[in-house]
Amino acid sequence: IPGIYCPALAGDRIFARWGYDRCPTDVAAFDMSTGKPTWSSALDRSWRQPAAPFRGERTMPLNDPVAADGRLYLLAFRPDDPEANPSTPYSLPLFLVCLDPNTGSRIWRTLIADEALRGRANWHPDDELHDPAVYGNAVTAHEGAIYCAGNQGIVARCDARDGTLEWAHRYPRTRLARKAALVRDFGEGGHAIAWGAPPLVADKRVILMPRDYRGVFALNADTGRLLWQNAFMQPSGLIGIHGGAVLVYDRQTLAALDLATGAVRWFRHFEEGVCGRGQLIGSSLYVGTPNALCRIDADTGVVVERMPWGVEGRTIHDF
Repeated sequence: IPGIYCPALAGDRIFARWGYDRCPTDVAAFDMSTGKPTWSSALDRSWRQPAAPFRGERTMPLNDPVAADGRLYLLAFRPDDPEANPSTPYSLPLFLVCLDPNTGSRIWRTLIADEALRGRANWHPDDELHDPAVYGNAVTAHEGAIYCAGNQGIVARCDARDGTLEWAHRYPRTRLARKAALVRDFGEGGHAIAWGAPPLVADKRVILMPRDYRGVFALNADTGRLLWQNAFMQPSGLIGIHGGAVLVYDRQTLAALDLATGAVRWFRHFEEGVCGRGQLIGSSLYVGTPNALCRIDADTGVVVERMPWGVEGRTIHDF
């Protein structure tokens, strides 16, 4: 489940995951005015070897690149060879990779984690080599540091200059047996509702919502020390910060969590459901439902305005 697509825009180029499969296997740059590719990792042997899928280097991106200070940053993994080590768990070495945006060549690579994929014990047998929570969340560049949430039970901060690992924090992962309940409630695509979010840095705190964690937690941005966690809220994603509160959402609910403590400030439920994730503009939070567009006071959660879509016989699926 590749996660929400959000390419990086820098100068006259677009930088994105690229490929023809459900989970793109490469990174590429495209000219913004023509759409033509300017480089791709598909032909870079240090990135992967197309002729030998499980031999040597076969790096694959986990999220879209982030452009910062003339460089590109992204998380990538290099699967083990299952034939070479049949008795060991299928693991997923996770790297923070820094690329030259002009050529796509690798500047440095830092190992963040090396965890076994969750397979037979907690997942459907047909999916034993897949871990759908892993994909999707971009890294965050902030004041010379790169914050990484690879959805593998570990979050970390690295130096943006050379990739030095400055701290790492382990959190409890959600058991994938939860899929049965999600399928019952939301259909076969139910597990995809946990979009998670890139790390969000504010007021010396980094707010984290990994896809494999049931809740939201905050760490000290400088030390990685746990400041608070809210396991009662289990949102799908994060909208932003307003007035000292973190705004989160799921398929039917919006909520504001206090940035300092994680406590719920306000809570707004939409029985008809929420389309997409909403948009914060000034002090207003704009949210789409299948029936109407709503403007909510971001300080209180009160619905200030509501305008029907006016589309007879059709349904709004995203906003």
